[in-house]
Amino acid sequence: YPPNPFNSQNENSDTRNSRLFATGQNNENYRVDNPTYEIKNTNKSKPVISSRRELRIKKSELRRNILIAISIFIGLIMALIATDTWKLGTGERPYFSQSLSSVSPQESQSIKVAGEQIEKIRELSADNPLRVYIGGDSLVGSFGNQLASSLGKTGTIKATYDSRVSSGLANKSFFNWENHIKKIVASYDPEVIIFLIGTNDASLVSTYPTDYKNIYKKHLENFLEIAQENNRKAIFVLAPTMKETLLNKNLEKINDVIEKVAKDKSALVVNSGKVLSPSGKYVSSIKLYKKINVRSGDGVHISTEGGTLLAQLIKSFLFSKYELDRFYAPTPIKAIKVPGCCTTPNVVPSGSTRPNSSSSITSTSSSSTSTSAPVDTGDTDGPEPETISE
Repeated sequence: YPPNPFNSQNENSDTRNSRLFATGQNNENYRVDNPTYEIKNTNKSKPVISSRRELRIKKSELRRNILIAISIFIGLIMALIATDTWKLGTGERPYFSQSLSSVSPQESQSIKVAGEQIEKIRELSADNPLRVYIGGDSLVGSFGNQLASSLGKTGTIKATYDSRVSSGLANKSFFNWENHIKKIVASYDPEVIIFLIGTNDASLVSTYPTDYKNIYKKHLENFLEIAQENNRKAIFVLAPTMKETLLNKNLEKINDVIEKVAKDKSALVVNSGKVLSPSGKYVSSIKLYKKINVRSGDGVHISTEGGTLLAQLIKSFLFSKYELDRFYAPTPIKAIKVPGCCTTPNVVPSGSTRPNSSSSITSTSSSSTSTSAPVDTGDTDGPEPETISE
């Protein structure tokens, strides 16, 4: 084959472009048998290129590690927010526990609050404790004493509890809460009123399907007008989910009215379902570190253990809203039971039925008594029975 003219060396080309010059063989100091030169020449080229490349690799790895760290941090924050472990803003901070002596995992859910944030409570001391009244229907009998005693252990809170069996706001002929709360205010001068009501008022929904909202709203407003005098704090505890379908359906509507009025009147609301029916449906027991029975056999009342959980929920709510953990005194204050509390009435309110009746339950009590029903002895600090059966 003839020589390729494109590969031919131009005779007039600069010798500096030749392979000989590029390899340094045209250098007059170059000697093949001079190893010193070769080593010196190698140190001038290859290490320089390697250092630059190594620097680029290190920079690339640094950028990659930074991006990985940022991604992990963002993922962790999103996971904390998604699981409700960390919240933005001023919402409730959840926490967990492994025993009944502290707040249950269900309490980690945010506590529903109606109305705006209220001011901090005044300075408390053993000589000038916070006065708290805990009242309502027979469901209060399962947690009232426990909550009052637990608050009293701070040494700076004096709590009074009062359960009125089969009572409601609507049937004043059976028990008039408006008149009763006036007597409570005059006798105990509470600064905070915690009130659970509604189960025995659920029959209003069936009796007045179109007007029950306005009727019950008026009852609530009348009660709050007395309860909130002189800047007293009012807190409603919503009744939990009921086993009987119609009763539960009507009670949900009554609870909705309570929440609406509480919001309008700057009262607060605690949803007992957070610990008693966390799934939103009726359950007789929940599982924490073990199986815990939270409801009684009638599908209405709360068991002793369920009352413990509810008392802890309400206590945590109070401490969070008023920063009560700032105050402590070494001597506990005994809980006070209002005379007449917790006894089974001799008559049943009009329109109610017994829990063992085949018809819809519209009252949390029956006219029959039980051996476990507490008897009023006039004591102000006597213990409650383990179960409430009415």
